Amino acid sequence: MRRRQLPPQLTPQPRHWLAVFATAATFSAAAADIATVAPPEPAPRLVQQALTAGATSSVAIEVGGDGSGRLVFSTLRSSVALSAIVLVDPRGTEVWRRTPAELGAVPRAQTAQPALGEAIPLPEVLRPVPGRWQLRLERSAPTSSPGQLTLSYRVLPRFSLAMWSAGDSIAAGQPLLLTVRPTDMGRPVTQPATLAVRATPLQPAATAAELQARQDLAGPTGARISTEPGAYFAQWRPPAAGGYEIQAAWQPPGAAAPLLVARRVHVGAAQAQLRFTGLKAEGLPACVREVVLGFSVQLDSAPAAGAVHSLAARLRGTQEARQVSAAVTLDGRSTEVELRLSRSTLQALGWPLQRIEASQLSRFKPDFKLLQTGDAVDLAALLPPAALCP
Repeated sequence: MRRRQLPPQLTPQPRHWLAVFATAATFSAAAADIATVAPPEPAPRLVQQALTAGATSSVAIEVGGDGSGRLVFSTLRSSVALSAIVLVDPRGTEVWRRTPAELGAVPRAQTAQPALGEAIPLPEVLRPVPGRWQLRLERSAPTSSPGQLTLSYRVLPRFSLAMWSAGDSIAAGQPLLLTVRPTDMGRPVTQPATLAVRATPLQPAATAAELQARQDLAGPTGARISTEPGAYFAQWRPPAAGGYEIQAAWQPPGAAAPLLVARRVHVGAAQAQLRFTGLKAEGLPACVREVVLGFSVQLDSAPAAGAVHSLAARLRGTQEARQVSAAVTLDGRSTEVELRLSRSTLQALGWPLQRIEASQLSRFKPDFKLLQTGDAVDLAALLPPAALCP
């Protein structure tokens, strides 16, 4: 029996993958991101063992740790037919005995590497006793020919904390979506968990920004980012260029110390500035027929020929909140733009308007990029005391 680094095709696959689907202009996103996990997961231990002729063979499984975690196997591959597999703990007690069919074996012809034999998934063991475990393999007749067994295993801790960020390089003012998931025995913690998330500039004596991680974080349209159980989301908008460290901490129930994950991100200079400049109500003094929201846009460089930009604002009235957007023409580095709200839109939102919850400037051609987001604005004091036009 020998152990070496695990080949990719035998790496145990994660139990859960997070999929976040949001409005395209919501967050700075990357095509893929690797999670930062605490505590670090141990590398799988590969077992490749020759099976001699005979009715049974045994495979030793060395289990360390304090017995609070879980023993996780990859798919077992056997080049000879097996009639049963038995897992025996260090005390000699049979934990389970099952046939390949009961374990959900996949015939070798349906696997990616038929030469390795049929693929047999093995169940994980919760709170395994430290020591030498045994997998006893009972062969199907005939048992006179030798064979080969391949599998991997590892002992994972009971509690873990993982954090993803949608990209590691953004510009100042652009929102970054953070995803944090605590797990207990590999399963999402569905009960409300208290998470501490913060973003700290790497400059000396800098002040950290405390972020709120929520399961029900909403995007610009008001819909939840995700309904996946146990996934928490936080949105961070870096105020200035530079390096930052993002940390997330969780105190598992009954654990002696909290779990802490951290990763660093680089924030580049802002590519645009977006500022609310005021509003204008049309139709006065009798009534309000339309409201025009004004914004000032400052780009770091003149837009390319044929570039298409969009201005969007999430507005809240007395009845509901919704996102309103429009294409805008940017003639140079500095432009004044408007977002017009018709009477029907104002009526649907509920007059009078309450606030701009968020605004954002995006580029759709020649490429898609969220350039900048704007601050929330209280509109109640800026509106005239007039009713909507009938």
